Amino acid sequence: MRIETLTVPGVNAILLDEVKDHMRIDGTDEDASLGALVGTATSLVEGYLDLALIDRQVALYLDAWPTTSGKKANEPWWNGVADGAISTLDSSCYHVPLMIKPVHIISGIDITTADGSTVAWGTDNYYLKPGMAPALVRKYGRSWPVPGVRADGIKITATAGFGADWNTVPASIRQALLMLVAHLYYNRGNEAGGNAFLASGAAPLLASFRDMRI
Repeated sequence: MRIETLTVPGVNAILLDEVKDHMRIDGTDEDASLGALVGTATSLVEGYLDLALIDRQVALYLDAWPTTSGKKANEPWWNGVADGAISTLDSSCYHVPLMIKPVHIISGIDITTADGSTVAWGTDNYYLKPGMAPALVRKYGRSWPVPGVRADGIKITATAGFGADWNTVPASIRQALLMLVAHLYYNRGNEAGGNAFLASGAAPLLASFRDMRI
């Protein structure tokens, strides 16, 4: 699954004033550099947890549905060796795990045909299992539409994030961001080696949001 960000959040998951208060910094001389560190820390946390903090619209692209990935229709989609979250490894052919979290809206699904045009797959065919283990669920009696191209033939447009502003982000993640920003600020350049999540103390605060791998 390929993920493309369609809209960029206009706000940060933590406020600049929070950062300055946490770090005991007065004045405005370092606002720009602190703002850049907030953006860096946010990107690090989102990548570390495979999630979106503030709402943004994303496009999720699939080459094929789970039951059409080179397997017979009556066989499970997981081949026994694929790496993934525990919540995805036991999914039936009715579920398509969405590789970003949390998701609370699917605004459309488009299928590319052989001539390059797209056809919308109606909302009466599926529903969203929202939250921290989001999945697209096909309704009983419906069939997955088959794309006419080999790559990126299925486009799922969704809204991912905890909410539209900073106060929707869980407190433990916000605290981890403050700790990570402080660590990046005080350990700039060659002195910042090692694992920033462990060195800053942010890792334990983020542990419950990480998917277990088997």
